[in-house]
Amino acid sequence: MTVSRFRRLKKRIVAIALLAMAIGVATERAFAQFDFGLIVQQALEGWGSGWLFGIAKPLGSSSLGKYSGVDNALSVEAATGLKVSVVSNVTDAMNDIIALWPNDNHPTHLFIAAETARNETGTNP
Repeated sequence: MTVSRFRRLKKRIVAIALLAMAIGVATERAFAQFDFGLIVQQALEGWGSGWLFGIAKPLGSSSLGKYSGVDNALSVEAATGLKVSVVSNVTDAMNDIIALWPNDNHPTHLFIAAETARNETGTNP
């Protein structure tokens, strides 16, 4: 390869690298303006949650508190067409996260966690 050919090749490589950098900067600036959360919020405000999720209006009141009945499925008010089933009613009251394993259709185990705040000593209350 001659020196003049090498210089031309070097100039082309530098030009391609500069072009790639310019495209990268322009793309980054375009995506920096992208805010998925804002898009979702605007969609909910514009279309309404009724169209997206079938929610016509918010609940009139909140939960009545702890449920002490025998059939825990009755503690949940479900929308028309939905069915409620109880996985377990023998967990501690602090347990608020339950995951079925290995899958939701044929679980063999439950993974249970309790989210609590830490006290001053760094342990759970």
